Amino acid sequence: MTADDDHLYIAVRETCRRILAATGEETGRYTLAMPSKIPVKDVYDWGYLASTDDLIVGSGVRKGSFFTDARGPWYDGNNTLSEWQNAKVCSDFLFAVEKDNGNILWKYDGLIINTAIAIGDDTVFFVENRNKLLVDNSDFFLRRINVQELWEDTYLVALNALTGDKQWEQKVSFVPGKNVFYLACAHNTVIAVSSPYTHYQMYAFNAKDGKLLWEKNSKYRVENPDRYDHGVHLQHPVIIDDIIFQEPLSYTLNKGEQYVVAVNRGGGGCGSLSASSEFIFGWKDNPYMYDLNNKGDEIPLTRTTRPGCWINMIPANGLLLIPEASSGCSCNHPVQTSMAFVSKNLSGLEVR
Repeated sequence: MTADDDHLYIAVRETCRRILAATGEETGRYTLAMPSKIPVKDVYDWGYLASTDDLIVGSGVRKGSFFTDARGPWYDGNNTLSEWQNAKVCSDFLFAVEKDNGNILWKYDGLIINTAIAIGDDTVFFVENRNKLLVDNSDFFLRRINVQELWEDTYLVALNALTGDKQWEQKVSFVPGKNVFYLACAHNTVIAVSSPYTHYQMYAFNAKDGKLLWEKNSKYRVENPDRYDHGVHLQHPVIIDDIIFQEPLSYTLNKGEQYVVAVNRGGGGCGSLSASSEFIFGWKDNPYMYDLNNKGDEIPLTRTTRPGCWINMIPANGLLLIPEASSGCSCNHPVQTSMAFVSKNLSGLEVR
């Protein structure tokens, strides 16, 4: 799902619904585009979903490719014994739809890693695989892929978000992201993060031409070759201004120089981090926030609850929201409920 100022957009199967945020009324539907090679209905589900000013950007994933088990992908399994758990869900095409009328503006066919799509400055960035074994072989009809060929013949591509025209592409040999692989962009920089179960391999590219700015080997929270701490190898990067936080370290975006403030939760932190302009939020046995104006000092928010196992602490409109996402987990916490926190500095606020 995604949102803009007035609407919530929810993609289910091959349709994206537009919901008016104020009333919950459904005000429109968008139909999934079809790829050029397989223009067959009911073969694809909606994959990636993002909102820009006037557009909805989406992708098509072959049905049956998504993780639907109760626990989903369990990234603590090693790659030899649990290959299916670390597989990457991939799309066969990207497209853009006009919000007002549902017209499809453009479509791009290609095998694209879903977690490696990012949008910024009217540009769509993504990592595409062009290995013929994967693209054309019917043995890989389901796009849940975890083979070495996924990391061969990979290209970083930039499209104009308004027209779909290709702005540039660069062939890049990424360290295989056997656990996770992410793409993010900010301040004229595209960041790729690969996690091969030993460290994070970080790449920074110029968003204007795709040229490599810097590359860095960044360690996990706990370095133990026998057993890494729970969740250390799946952390999503957090970008605040011109600093990228890749727990437990942080770097400048333009040069990759190590920054003085960082967040290191130690153990008990499988969920990924979120952030506002002055705080980072994450769970370390319980929900915590980290004060970036005070050397990243940690502040516990409760002692009886825990957030969910992914990005579950949402700073928005002056509130910190933690929707219930812990029930069903094996962690022992006595209170399972949704919570909203308000800053003590907001005097005169009426709380209901």
